[in-house]
Amino acid sequence: CGRPLVLTSAPVPPPDLSDYLTRALHLLALCLGPAWLSPDPAPPPSVHGLIAAVVLLTLCVAAARFRDKLGTRLAAWAAAATFVTLAAALGAALGFSGDRGPLGRALLYVAPLWWATLALAAAAAAERLLLEKVRVRAALVVASLLVAFGAVSLVQARSLVTSPIRMWARAADIEPAHERALLRLAAELAPQRDNLGILSGAERCIAQRRDNCSCHGLRAWALLRLGRRDDGLAEARTAASFCGDHPLVRSSLGRALSLSGFHHEALAEVQRGWQLL
Repeated sequence: CGRPLVLTSAPVPPPDLSDYLTRALHLLALCLGPAWLSPDPAPPPSVHGLIAAVVLLTLCVAAARFRDKLGTRLAAWAAAATFVTLAAALGAALGFSGDRGPLGRALLYVAPLWWATLALAAAAAAERLLLEKVRVRAALVVASLLVAFGAVSLVQARSLVTSPIRMWARAADIEPAHERALLRLAAELAPQRDNLGILSGAERCIAQRRDNCSCHGLRAWALLRLGRRDDGLAEARTAASFCGDHPLVRSSLGRALSLSGFHHEALAEVQRGWQLL
């Protein structure tokens, strides 16, 4: 039961434009509160992509209008920084997806740009709105406070955003049915033989979404690694009854049958699993 099993999820279609836009907007929010949001959000409904597109476009328009209305050098710098930050967020959403995830890895690159942009915008507003005698000093104070706040938030979140395993664990804690996070976390924990951690994550996922095939397959996989052959076989058989075409479920069932002495059935399951890949 200690021999490794291959973690295989159902085929996942490549992320579409809606997912990229949503991840880009999520990254901007994550830069402001890395301790509060998921380091890698689950794939969202399509409507979220439309909302994200509207918000990102609104930010671009607002930056341009802010520059034109204030007409100052600081306002122009703030608008330019906004465009650069949005481009960086979109690029990071592309670059830190799939096998290159989690998205939180991009935080150390995008967050400094975003906080600098906010600092420039706040300084430009202070320079325009306050009295002439104090506007320069006030602009410097506001910008410095924002930069300091951003630096503190990044330092506090450093242990999280520099560890992929912690980020996957955090994503799975926030969204227990987040299939990608759960499977990636299991792949990270398997070499450490943290089978109880894998089992716990799978059971939290099932408690939230009983129809999640990957979570059932992962639970059977973890039970087998813990030496609980009968429980693993029972879980794999149950999962196969409603997730018959899921590769992880079939591979777990094949392994459970083999360990229980049902070698002919196990061979049939292995052959069927290969056909599904």
